[in-house]
Amino acid sequence: MKKKDFLLREGDTCKYEAFVTKGCFRIYYSDEKGDAQILYFAVESWWATDIDSFINQRPSILNIEALEDSEVLLINKPHKDLLYETLPKVEKTFVS
Repeated sequence: MKKKDFLLREGDTCKYEAFVTKGCFRIYYSDEKGDAQILYFAVESWWATDIDSFINQRPSILNIEALEDSEVLLINKPHKDLLYETLPKVEKTFVS
């Protein structure tokens, strides 16, 4: 992804969990004044997602924006559900 590209925009449903292999993302929401309120930065070896939107497949209140040219590994919900079903130990790793 290029700098300033969005992995997720407020109002869209989060389709992926992203594992950052290179780069940095900011995860934020806009307050009532329209100012960005940063929740966290996702750097290399971190996850970038709106977990509530991803799990419940509802519109996100978050934005996820690349702060520099970045690379991510993506997994969508059907594939993650299949992974949990096929390898239950993986689910324990994520839930623990």
